[in-house]
Amino acid sequence: MHQPQGDSIWGNINTCIEIALNVYAIYAEKGEGIMIPKEEAEKMLSSEGLAKGKEKDGWICYDGDSKDIPMYEILGKRLEACKKIMEETQHQMKEMELKGKVHLSDYFGELLPPVVSEEKTAVQKTADQLQKVRNGIYFMESEGETALAIHEKVAEYFLSVYGVEFGRKQGDYLLYDLDTSAIPLNELKSVFPEVESLILSTESMNATIHNKFQTYEQLYNRLVPEQLKIPAVDGPISLFLRQQLEKESNKEYKEVFHEETNHLEQEDDFGEQVEYGFEP
Repeated sequence: MHQPQGDSIWGNINTCIEIALNVYAIYAEKGEGIMIPKEEAEKMLSSEGLAKGKEKDGWICYDGDSKDIPMYEILGKRLEACKKIMEETQHQMKEMELKGKVHLSDYFGELLPPVVSEEKTAVQKTADQLQKVRNGIYFMESEGETALAIHEKVAEYFLSVYGVEFGRKQGDYLLYDLDTSAIPLNELKSVFPEVESLILSTESMNATIHNKFQTYEQLYNRLVPEQLKIPAVDGPISLFLRQQLEKESNKEYKEVFHEETNHLEQEDDFGEQVEYGFEP
C-alpha cells in the first residue's frame, strides 16, 4: 500500500508518518489529520467511524475532533483480541496444571542461576548471594542492592510486554529492584505458588504499583479482565516483601541507635565541663 503524498484536504503534504498498518498521520501546509485508504478503512472501522471521515481520492480523512476516532476503534479491537487470548491462555494453563501435565522445571529444563561475581565459584555465588525462589527466579545481591532476578525464558512465557520493559537486562536475567519487583510479582503470583508466598501484603504491592508505576497500571489494566485489574489503593508502599520489612526495621534501629549515641555523647561533653574538687 502506497503512502499518501502530494495534495490532501489540508493542502500539500509536508510529512507523512505511518502510525499503524495503513494508517497515516499527515502534516500539511494548511493543517493536519489522519488518512486511511478507503478499502482498508472499510475493513477496520465501524460504519459510524467511517461516516465521521471525509472521502477524497480513495482516502478517508479525519481532522479536528474526529482524528482520534480511527485509532480509538483500532485500539479497541486490539484490546478485545488481547483479552480473549489472555482469558483462553489462562484457562488452558489452569486445566493443564489441574491435570498435572505441566512441571515447569522440566518444561524449561533447569535454568542456570544468574551470575553474581566472576570472582566466586557457582557454588559460592548460590550460597552467599543468591536465594532461589524457584527455577529461573531468584533474589540476588546486585551492586549492593537486593534485586529480583527473572530468567528471560520465564519472562517470555509469563510476563506481559509491559512487565518486561521494567526489568534491567543482565546476562540471561531481568533484574528488578525491590520496589519495581511489584510488577513481575503481580503478574507471576497466579502462575507460581512460590511467588505468591513471597508477597506479605497484596495491599502494599498494589499501593506501590498505583503510586509509583501508574503508566504500567493503566496499560496492564487495559489488557486484563475486570477481576485481574490492579485496584487504585493508597495503602503502605514498599512493604510487601520480607526484605523490605527487614530494611525498614534496620533503618529504624539505626535511627534509634544514632539518637541514643548522640544523647550519650552530649552527656559526656557536659560532664567534661564539670570541675570536681575545691579551689585552693
